[in-house]
Amino acid sequence: MGAVFRIMSSRNGFWILLFPATLLWTFLLWLRRKCYAENRRYRSSLRVICIGNIHLGGSGKTPIVCEIAKRFDESIILSRGYGRKSYRIGQVDRGLTDEEGISEYGDEPWMLAKNLKAPIIIDKNRCRALKTIEKDKQEHLPLVIMDDGFQHLRIKPTVSIVVISATADSNGFTLPLGDLREPLSALKNASVLVMTGSATELKAASVWNDVIQQTGFLGPIFLAKRQVAGLCDGDQALHQIHSLRAGGFCAIARPERFGRDLEEQFGWPLFATYPDHHIYKASDVDEVVLLGSKQNVTHFVTTEKDYYKVKKFFVGRSEKLFYLKVSYDLPKEFWSVLENSAWR
Repeated sequence: MGAVFRIMSSRNGFWILLFPATLLWTFLLWLRRKCYAENRRYRSSLRVICIGNIHLGGSGKTPIVCEIAKRFDESIILSRGYGRKSYRIGQVDRGLTDEEGISEYGDEPWMLAKNLKAPIIIDKNRCRALKTIEKDKQEHLPLVIMDDGFQHLRIKPTVSIVVISATADSNGFTLPLGDLREPLSALKNASVLVMTGSATELKAASVWNDVIQQTGFLGPIFLAKRQVAGLCDGDQALHQIHSLRAGGFCAIARPERFGRDLEEQFGWPLFATYPDHHIYKASDVDEVVLLGSKQNVTHFVTTEKDYYKVKKFFVGRSEKLFYLKVSYDLPKEFWSVLENSAWR
């Protein structure tokens, strides 16, 4: 299947144990899509753009959501609020503290709330939330952006976008043997594919193109180049950052991507990583600072998602905390296709 796809060794005992479970899970996923016939999916009176992925995290999906929401006025973001501690449903309250906002709504919705003016609605039952939006917005017809919705089959979106990291490393299997949320054949249900990565990473997209052709997907594929704007401290951009003695830490699904940005852009190391959606404790920051001090680091850099979770632990410390501001450059052809599809 190409360079980005790993081959599982038959000498690995776990492969023998997990392979039957993976086959069963793949069949159940296929059957689930099959059972959701077109007439069983809810078609909203609103325009719905679904943005999702087929891998477990780390595709650049949330920044793409952000780019689309900035592009279109009158947009509303609909999210299930993954990783939150609360069961609250409804619109994100931007008046909360970072700690409260992350706990109530999840780290990714809170990051979107810090970047956008668009309303963000949190509800695990997104079909219910969509119907509520319809009732509340009878005079206006906003665009609804459904975050992480490709596997949410109760709603029939106007446009379905799947985001794939150009350097995603996969063995081609679904869970538990692999890292696919669905078999690759599910891609044929998408309207548009977006491949994300740096200019160098997007050179690997040709391998994915070969794989995608085998899935039956017939829609357009666009490349979204990741761009590093610089370091930020809250809303303040920094300059002359190359002279800083800095290093990075993060808790994201694919930390190697963040590590490459630090190394290629600034020559800084990534010296500490934690699991995706990790909730930091004061002891974690003590560990990070200790590791950084061994490399003479005085300025600590993390991702924007991590920044809002960890900044409270840097208050009163001599060490400084920043986040790397990243965006994706989507080609004008993507916007043309999206506008033509969503407004037809």
